[in-house]
Amino acid sequence: MAGWSYTTNDVLTNKRWAKLMLVQMMQETWFLRLASKEDGLPIQIIDDLQKHSGDQVTFGLSNLLSGRGVMDLATLTGNEEAPQTFGDSLFIHELAHATLLVGPISNQRVLFDQRKIGRGRLADWYAARTDHAAANQLGSFTPQTDVAYTGLQATIGVSTSGVVNGGSGRQILPSGVNDAASINSTMPFVLGFIDTAVNRAKSLTTGIRPVKIGGRSFFILVMHNSQVTDMRQNVTTGQWLDIQKAAMTGGDIGDNPIWWQAIGMYHGTLLHENPRITNSVSNAGLAVANTKRAIFLGAQAAMLAFGRASGETQKFQWLEELRDYGRQLGIGVSAIWGLKKTVFNNQDFAAMALDTFGLDTDALNSAQTNSQ
Repeated sequence: MAGWSYTTNDVLTNKRWAKLMLVQMMQETWFLRLASKEDGLPIQIIDDLQKHSGDQVTFGLSNLLSGRGVMDLATLTGNEEAPQTFGDSLFIHELAHATLLVGPISNQRVLFDQRKIGRGRLADWYAARTDHAAANQLGSFTPQTDVAYTGLQATIGVSTSGVVNGGSGRQILPSGVNDAASINSTMPFVLGFIDTAVNRAKSLTTGIRPVKIGGRSFFILVMHNSQVTDMRQNVTTGQWLDIQKAAMTGGDIGDNPIWWQAIGMYHGTLLHENPRITNSVSNAGLAVANTKRAIFLGAQAAMLAFGRASGETQKFQWLEELRDYGRQLGIGVSAIWGLKKTVFNNQDFAAMALDTFGLDTDALNSAQTNSQ
């Protein structure tokens, strides 16, 4: 007598579960709401390597022309100007994880439920790993040296060209502070940090292109929940409590996920909070306790690339393996991908670090924290 069953290698089982894995991972990963194949969001998805071989993708930037030009009868020949171009690249690697159902006595032979639970936990794991990678990359959190937590490539420190008071280049520090190691409890997050960031972002020479959605242009700031708490509890005139009904309202959020659960809008900047935002980094390259590094983002702040065969269902593969004469079931997930902050000519392209005081609510870099 033949029983009706689907093996672990059956085409329907494999593709169906792979698709479900992708959907759940995309829904649960916070930073992927900022991602798109278009160039108007903070994270741009590159899928070239899904269709072609290779483990590295290179992308470029061409600067605007700055020459004076010629007038009237002046000779144009010999006064041409060559555009300046710069390149950046990211690598992709495979990242996989699995769990093992040890036997029929232990799992009481409830195969489908266990597969479903295993899929859910692996989806949660991959979502957390991707979010930590985005926070570490965009926040230039160099103390984390394990690339499994940084988008599968090393993080790069904040670019420091254009030194100014209160930080340099793409870093903003409290007034009078030149090293995040000196930040203390008297330096919480205040709205002035956003004003400074927007001012720098609108620079003609080293500016940041805003995000564009539905005809609206704005920047995005992702803060740690400790920074958000300090901002909300600030009762000083001109701070959160004084203007929340006017300038801080979220407005027309529409259906785009980039607006979901936003704290509000201030000075053309959409505010979000995320507990995976990292600690600040000292000039010595160390994580600073009780500090937080909010990340200010414009368009194309990071690139996210996927490998493997073409098609949405193939970004993440659902893996199953029977062992010990079918008594044990191993279930896993695998993806080939990479995420990197965009840097041209040693200058962060569209990300800025805002370092302030912020209470540590989790054990920094602990295995438990990195899995949440």
